[in-house]
Amino acid sequence: MNKSRTDMAVEDMNLGFAYDIDKEIKGMIFKKLTVDEELSKKINKSEGLYYNIDNIDLNNYDDDLIFVINSVIQDMIYHLKLDNENLKILVVGLGNELITPDSLGPLVLKK
Repeated sequence: MNKSRTDMAVEDMNLGFAYDIDKEIKGMIFKKLTVDEELSKKINKSEGLYYNIDNIDLNNYDDDLIFVINSVIQDMIYHLKLDNENLKILVVGLGNELITPDSLGPLVLKK
């Protein structure tokens, strides 16, 4: 039975699998996980790329957060082999800026 509360793959990563990327960038913890067919079955998540950013100080966020978000977008462009020259990206800032754990999307869009 899946006890996950969200669609975040990190919730199910206590099974001993390693992240593709797990490093600190400007004080924030950046994790990337590629979920293939085998891992998808083990952690009950859809196949694909999962990114997670922890240690975000939403009271004092600045261009460092934008740098990390940009790193995620650049990684997706590279991984998906997209054409950088004619690329258009839609950015959607989901969340509620009045609720701290849910405020990242709206805060990023303000920058």
